[in-house]
Amino acid sequence: MRWLWNLVVLCLVLGIARAESPSASKPRVEKTLQGRCLAILKAGLQGEDFWPSIHAAEGLTLGGQRKAVIDFLQPKLAQETDTQKRCGLARELVRAGARKYIAEMIRILRHKDPHGHVHAAESLYKVHGCGTGRELERAWKTSDNMVFRLMAAAALVRSGRGDALEFVRKQLANPDHKLAMISAWIIARVGDRTDIARLKRTVGPIQDPLSRAYFDHALALLGDGEGRRALMRNLKSDSPDIRTYAAVFAGEARMNEAIPVLVGLLDDPHPDARYRSAQALLELSRPQPASRFLLRRAPVGKRGEQPVSVRVDNAHLVHTTQLLPKTRSGDAAEQTRSVLKQLDRLLTEFRTPRSQLVKLNIYVASAQVRQVVEKVLAVWLPHGCRPAVAPVETALADPRAKVALDAVFPAHRVSSTTGVSLLKKDRASRFARASVLPRGDAVHVSGQARPGSLSTATTATMKGLFSTLEFMKVRKQDIVQIKCFATPIAQATTIINAIAAEFPAETVPPVTLVEWKSGSLPIEIEVLAWRAGRRSKESVSFSTPPGMSSSPVFSRVSTIHSRGRIYVAGLFSPDPQADAAQVKTVFTLLQSALGRHRSDLGHLAKATYYVSTAGSSKELNRLRPSLYDPRRPPAASKAMVGGVGFEGRTILIDMIATGSDSP
Repeated sequence: MRWLWNLVVLCLVLGIARAESPSASKPRVEKTLQGRCLAILKAGLQGEDFWPSIHAAEGLTLGGQRKAVIDFLQPKLAQETDTQKRCGLARELVRAGARKYIAEMIRILRHKDPHGHVHAAESLYKVHGCGTGRELERAWKTSDNMVFRLMAAAALVRSGRGDALEFVRKQLANPDHKLAMISAWIIARVGDRTDIARLKRTVGPIQDPLSRAYFDHALALLGDGEGRRALMRNLKSDSPDIRTYAAVFAGEARMNEAIPVLVGLLDDPHPDARYRSAQALLELSRPQPASRFLLRRAPVGKRGEQPVSVRVDNAHLVHTTQLLPKTRSGDAAEQTRSVLKQLDRLLTEFRTPRSQLVKLNIYVASAQVRQVVEKVLAVWLPHGCRPAVAPVETALADPRAKVALDAVFPAHRVSSTTGVSLLKKDRASRFARASVLPRGDAVHVSGQARPGSLSTATTATMKGLFSTLEFMKVRKQDIVQIKCFATPIAQATTIINAIAAEFPAETVPPVTLVEWKSGSLPIEIEVLAWRAGRRSKESVSFSTPPGMSSSPVFSRVSTIHSRGRIYVAGLFSPDPQADAAQVKTVFTLLQSALGRHRSDLGHLAKATYYVSTAGSSKELNRLRPSLYDPRRPPAASKAMVGGVGFEGRTILIDMIATGSDSP
């Protein structure tokens, strides 16, 4: 009857896509099989054995049954008294979308009773929780419990802490093989391809089959061929624990070749093996979860947290509109809290913690206001989680406003992976509060400008940008963000109305305004857009549309193909200097910042240059040809502004780059 079983398996998995591609969204497992997996997990959720039922809850969440999970677990959390089990319940509630339960894990982490400490830190790691960051930092740095330290460090790595990552990496060689095994389990999800050699180098002395399996599965998840073959063998292991963990990682590693074996494991006598196999099959039937991304933060220079560069890999990236204060107060600190409150709402909408902010663009009335903003931001941000921050001095659309901001951060939930999705305040609104740049190509179009009145120039410029996007085979509805450098900003309504008129039946993408000092043209507009990922040998490519001339210092269009994006903070001279010295200094800082992410000037994709004097503008023009490859300069906009947010500084550069596919 073996032939009959093989035929059943073949029929069940018919419809599996051959290989994952950025645009693939069709089910990889037939609906009938998905239904069977959900039934197994629903039965498991009702089971009497606590931890397998919690694992079933995780599988149901990955299978799209978030509400059912929340409805079932909330009453249990209200009754449970064991802190380890409370962590498990809170974790799965958070995974299902109820992020308020992060607070329960932090509460247990703070409690003097150590019973729930390891579970709290592990749970925070699993669901990207951080709290203030200080509780995890204290646990990592001071605990006598090495497992607790590892789990706390792992949770911090989720927020981009490179120092915590190095600590975990060192424990791969720990002579205590239990600790080495846990480290491999962590590195599987927060490491990168550079860890493949570390894992292979450190696994040698380990003889215990389960510990070795953890290393095998980490290698598989990081894309190593030997690791994937070992995982396939482990799915057929005599050990139920090894089969169970192999099933988990088969799903996360997107191993379609494992599906026939996983189908067989749905009848495994070990409950957890059944649940994890069902979970893996459901995961393989859907696009990769949004939360599967990496963050890396690195300081620039020797001044601690300011400034910072941030690399994000494999993320769906949210871009907000320019957020203006909603308070009537003229106090800069109160206005800053107002815009951060709005940002909090958007973070919550996408289930993203503050600790995972990637970029903040801050628009201030003066350098003094920027200092106020920094003080408020220091309190608001979790410890060690500063994003790349770029300030500029500008008038704002609301004449009473002294501060505004827009932000970039990874989404933990998305409504589409095959096009840009826009989030509005309400159904009646025509303007998006945020957009999501899905995984795929990021197309940066340099600033374009047309002559005429502000309204006429805005309309003509938008039409020119649409033509450029058409040349790049980018749909109009896949514009992520529109950034305008214009004068006067007092006529912001004219600009917004002209842009909105170009989207007569659509939602208007997020718009940001900066006042510039232009000689003859009232407005310059640049756009960021999305395109389905295409195979490319280059991590970034450059294009010159028909009718436009190329330049050795900026490209008309750059396209990031790599899954990695590096956001460098607005760089300025640490000390007041002559204009020429300031320009030279910021590029020295830039090269250092890129080097920390194994990138360089040849991988710059997008540049924004803010200059406040003719001297800095002239020196920038003189220096760039000696720094850039004339065949691949970044897309760019240069704006003469009233100030860059720092007294005595006359230039600030704001860069986006890419590099290799490993951070």
